[in-house]
Amino acid sequence: MLPFFQGLPEHDYYEIAERIRLYFRNYVQGTTIVRQGDECDAYRFVLRGALKVERENPAGDYMLTEWTDKPTLICPESLYGLDTAHTRSFSAVSNVSVLEISKTDVFNVLMEYTTFRLNYMNYFSWRQQQAMRMAWQTIPRTPQKRFVQFVKNRCLRPVGRKQLQITQQVLAREMAVALQVLQAMLEEYRKEQLIETSRGIIEIPNLEKL
Repeated sequence: MLPFFQGLPEHDYYEIAERIRLYFRNYVQGTTIVRQGDECDAYRFVLRGALKVERENPAGDYMLTEWTDKPTLICPESLYGLDTAHTRSFSAVSNVSVLEISKTDVFNVLMEYTTFRLNYMNYFSWRQQQAMRMAWQTIPRTPQKRFVQFVKNRCLRPVGRKQLQITQQVLAREMAVALQVLQAMLEEYRKEQLIETSRGIIEIPNLEKL
């Protein structure tokens, strides 16, 4: 079921299909679907295929990469508002199929349907509530919990494989811990085979296991 379309009567589906153009895009492995910073000009939903999702922080001193093979909405928060740039880059890890609906059709046609509008508002209300909860989270006392919070707060999904491209100095600063404390924590995780580290890279095979 497509996000925002849940609960639409069957006759509305047929009516919508006659009123708007549905574009089905296919991307081969290694193709970039959208880049962070590019203009978001359409509703895009990944129907099938595996994705690599990357986001760089505004200062450009670290990047989080994650992988997913779940159906995924691509930056719906960027379709409208003051900042309509994509907040992440999405690329195909396998062959990927994407449904695309133009921004004009979303506004001029889909917003006429009460069910679509309610689903749309519910989604962004949930996202705002999530953001507020994150902003008011208590800072964890242990470096392990601070690290998990740091990664989870920047993910699309708090499970699965993640990769941080970041120096230990920057990570220690972001976590507000001493560098020696961070290094000890990373070494402990490494010995437990929960992470792998190389120069400037922290690989997390399963975030949910931390």
